[in-house]
Amino acid sequence: DIRPANVLLTEENMVKMTDFGTSRYLNPESIAVTRVGCPPYMAPEHFEGKAVFQSDIYSIGMMFYEMMMGKLPFESFNPLKIEKEVKERLFTALHEKVENLTAGQSAIIMKALAKDYTDRYADAAAFKKAIIKLQEADTAPEIPKGEIPQPSNRPVSDKSPSKKVCFNCGKLLSPRAKICPYCYQKQD
Repeated sequence: DIRPANVLLTEENMVKMTDFGTSRYLNPESIAVTRVGCPPYMAPEHFEGKAVFQSDIYSIGMMFYEMMMGKLPFESFNPLKIEKEVKERLFTALHEKVENLTAGQSAIIMKALAKDYTDRYADAAAFKKAIIKLQEADTAPEIPKGEIPQPSNRPVSDKSPSKKVCFNCGKLLSPRAKICPYCYQKQD
């Protein structure tokens, strides 16, 4: 059951997962597979009781989607309507909706949310590798040799960016944060 409420951030900024009550480990055939989980974060195959490892990739992708959008992509919180929207894939790519999100960033999240689990990342290591590869490619361009950037003649503004604090946990947030990365509380 991967969802924001089951993700913890330690004081050392390490992410920890909790609530393994529905996990399948050693012998999946010995465990009754049920439709247990939080519908907004359940993969299409999970609704059929056929969860696979890539179902967790979908759940993580949905958390990323929610963090970027500030909300889930569903019009309703009715589990049956969510199941229909998940199976029909009725949500659009993030970069079409989120300002300053690149197509590459959107593509990583949308691949994690692929309708068919075989189109998702094979495992968490592959998902992480895609994120790292994008981060490495997203570096500032080098200044060509021989050119020295000139300082701007514009006056420096004395306005500092406004600070935002999570009303739930009190941690300092980015001014544009829609969800607190520490407690996953939506910010208004």
